[in-house]
Amino acid sequence: MRTGIWLHEEDLFIEESPLSEAGACCLLATGDPSSWHRYPASKVSWLKAAMSDGAKRAGESLRVPVELKLDKPLIETLAGWAKEHRLEQIVAMRPEVGPLNDQLPGLERRLEEVDVTLHLVDRPEDLEIRPLATAGFFVFWKKMQKRLGEPALK
Repeated sequence: MRTGIWLHEEDLFIEESPLSEAGACCLLATGDPSSWHRYPASKVSWLKAAMSDGAKRAGESLRVPVELKLDKPLIETLAGWAKEHRLEQIVAMRPEVGPLNDQLPGLERRLEEVDVTLHLVDRPEDLEIRPLATAGFFVFWKKMQKRLGEPALK
């Protein structure tokens, strides 16, 4: 099955993830540039540099050709890339809550139109701690400190 890996801004360390065993033929690094307009220019610049670094490391580690596309809408970029590379499936780390995650239903529908399935993968450690994230960061952090046996910050 022709498989491509989608690298996005929510997980740039896929070389040490379940995706490292995906047997992909290519990798596309793209984020959600449509949501970046609300960020200051310095953050957008940082995101682009981080995406470029993550793509380079992943390509070298997985030994697959890499494309970096950060200037077009996510859904059409992924669908066009999948069609160009005759992919049957795209695998990616699961984005958490946020703008990228919000686009998943539309992305899955668009990929189905070009006969591509999107498979989202979780790290085992994410599955283990995700149930602790039921409120804001500080509530989560207090639960993590208990779990780790560390004294809570006051």
